[in-house]
Amino acid sequence: MVSLDEKDLMQRLDARVRTVSEKEQPQELAIQRIMARSKRFVERMFLFDSVPRLMVIAEEEIRSSTRAGKSFLSCACWWAASLSEARGRMKRRWWSPEGGLYLCLSLFPLLLPENQQLYSLSLGLSACQVLRELGLPAQVRWVNDVMLSGKKVCGILSRTVSTPETGEFYLLFGIGMNVNIPSFPGWLKGSSTSLEIESGKKWDIADIGIRFLSRFVFNLCLLHEWESSCMKEGLPFAESTNPVISAFEALSELQGRRVLYGRDLEKGQGTPFVSRGITGDGSLVLESLGEIIKVNTGEIRFLDQDPHLA
Repeated sequence: MVSLDEKDLMQRLDARVRTVSEKEQPQELAIQRIMARSKRFVERMFLFDSVPRLMVIAEEEIRSSTRAGKSFLSCACWWAASLSEARGRMKRRWWSPEGGLYLCLSLFPLLLPENQQLYSLSLGLSACQVLRELGLPAQVRWVNDVMLSGKKVCGILSRTVSTPETGEFYLLFGIGMNVNIPSFPGWLKGSSTSLEIESGKKWDIADIGIRFLSRFVFNLCLLHEWESSCMKEGLPFAESTNPVISAFEALSELQGRRVLYGRDLEKGQGTPFVSRGITGDGSLVLESLGEIIKVNTGEIRFLDQDPHLA
């Protein structure tokens, strides 16, 4: 990616994290603690013009390091201008021409196992928050799809990489955001949109990338502060106020919505439910005929936004 420089991006990221922290001014948290946690949270950035898939490159980097008996970086970011073989959930093709934001993040998980689903949820929240800051009426759809005008503008894929040589595992997150993409092929026109289509103007992709990463770092710091506070005070996680969950609920408008839920809605009809919100661990609560269930994987569609699904 000849137009971008790792050192410059890292400096911009550090500065932006401070800006976000100072702007939010969390009442119960000291900005100094947030900054201490976020300092160089992303340790390296690897930049590419065009590659098939970033997650494959990231996994090989991790495995190569652990084969040599070394732990990989706690958090690294791979960034490409375009991808030729990108995939989304359930191995669906993600159209990734130049003009989009394409990232892969590797993360050594530090949250307790029962809270690790919050990593994925906070990524969708972070992307949605950035678009809201830029004046776009984005909505986050559980688990982490970001929507504009009822169409998908950002998708996030997660997977786990085990490293038997060191006995560790890492989380990989692939992020694709449609930014300066003026049109889509026919098979995507009814379901996808871009910032350019919705706003009628071009955007600085590097700026959006830095905004997104800084938001994610800030939200992770909130999660770690929340978990630490619960443990210190002896509070059950489910009974405490999680700032990331609260922010997610405000931008998802899940409560009371009619939704279609399934493991793979592109291959099956799914089941209609009424959403009753999300729990402290990020699981979705659904109700049908008086029966309540809790799910932590799968996908939903809003029936009031997709009336043909009803």
